[in-house]
Amino acid sequence: MLTTILPNLRAAELVLRVGALLRRAAPPKQTAHGDVKMGDAVFDPQRAQLRRKGKPVKLTSSEAALLQLFAANAGRSFSAAICAHASASHWSAQ
Repeated sequence: MLTTILPNLRAAELVLRVGALLRRAAPPKQTAHGDVKMGDAVFDPQRAQLRRKGKPVKLTSSEAALLQLFAANAGRSFSAAICAHASASHWSAQ
């Protein structure tokens, strides 16, 4: 089916369709309840802050968005496309 659709699409339309698919496939927006411990690091999802051995670790906004996604969905795996979408969604919301 994909081979019959793709040749007839213009690049802009393909980007729009892929974006729509990613929006529908994205996990629901959730937040973790409480701090998430990872070895000697602790992530506070409410403040989007990471501390390692008690000292703050500077995060980019994309890194914080991804950590919030992972913290809210512990044990779940995500495709690269979902991670890219979560990071890009954070940027487009600003």
